[in-house]
Amino acid sequence: MSAKPEVAMPEPSLSEATPSAQELIELVGMEDTKLLCERLGGLSIEIGAPSPTMIKVLGETKAIEIKGKLGAGRVYIPRNVFTSKPKQRQILQMRSEGYTVEMIAAQLGVSDRWVYMVCSRHSEQRALDSNQANLLDLLDE
Repeated sequence: MSAKPEVAMPEPSLSEATPSAQELIELVGMEDTKLLCERLGGLSIEIGAPSPTMIKVLGETKAIEIKGKLGAGRVYIPRNVFTSKPKQRQILQMRSEGYTVEMIAAQLGVSDRWVYMVCSRHSEQRALDSNQANLLDLLDE
């Protein structure tokens, strides 16, 4: 069996960024936001004097810039820059094109389990939609 070609995942639009990520993007730009999410995602960071962790990830200049724009307090670093909906659509598209769960997971950088979960939710929703349509047909009779 021949391997399927790599599928290029288009970069989501800024409107698909999570609210927390949008705030960071405005402060430090897309590339630094991606870096923060990759390395510190899921953490709340104290913004007072720039933390050694923030300096290590972004460099002292950017860390001071964030502190200057946000002042003191905490900032939440989201785990992901973008919502997962575009990736879920990509999973369903690839599955419909015959890609295996393992191939999808490897190409998109997600777990097999998550691919199965997305496909399962989609199937359940389609079944619910179908059942709803059947109930509506009964009302018309």
